[in-house]
Amino acid sequence: MAVIINGDTGIDKITDGSVVQADLASGVAGTGPSFYAYRNSAQTLTYTGSYIKVIFDTESWDTDSCYDTSTGLFTPTVAGYYQLNAYVQTAAALAQHGGFFKNGSAWSYGSNHSNSTDFGSQNSTIVYLNGTTDNVAYHLFVASTVNTSTTAAVWFNGALIRKA
Repeated sequence: MAVIINGDTGIDKITDGSVVQADLASGVAGTGPSFYAYRNSAQTLTYTGSYIKVIFDTESWDTDSCYDTSTGLFTPTVAGYYQLNAYVQTAAALAQHGGFFKNGSAWSYGSNHSNSTDFGSQNSTIVYLNGTTDNVAYHLFVASTVNTSTTAAVWFNGALIRKA
């Protein structure tokens, strides 16, 4: 951090743009990772008897290049607590439920709705991620092969809310 000293009063100002994440106190989020991803085209989810990762293939933004549209993983580069949100709608009521998986294991299951024409799974959670190896993805359990909807009906987003 660059500081300008004024002989009369001490610190005059901190040079614009010179404060980085590491200069912030513990618990200050600053400009940590944030992303918003969605399905641009339908994804076929084939019944396997286990949860299937939903790949959100298009980003509206990804401030730190932490979301991978080819793997569906969010792997942030700043250790801290993250607010995550997701919603997945399918074209048929064949899905059971979905949730966030941290490092490949179930972390938080969401709520679901179903009617005669569609199914939706949504979830919000806060999770600690270590800023190096921890990652999160959204998975869905389906009773039979089904296609996801797209754009506004299938999305995943997250942001740092408190640095570790």
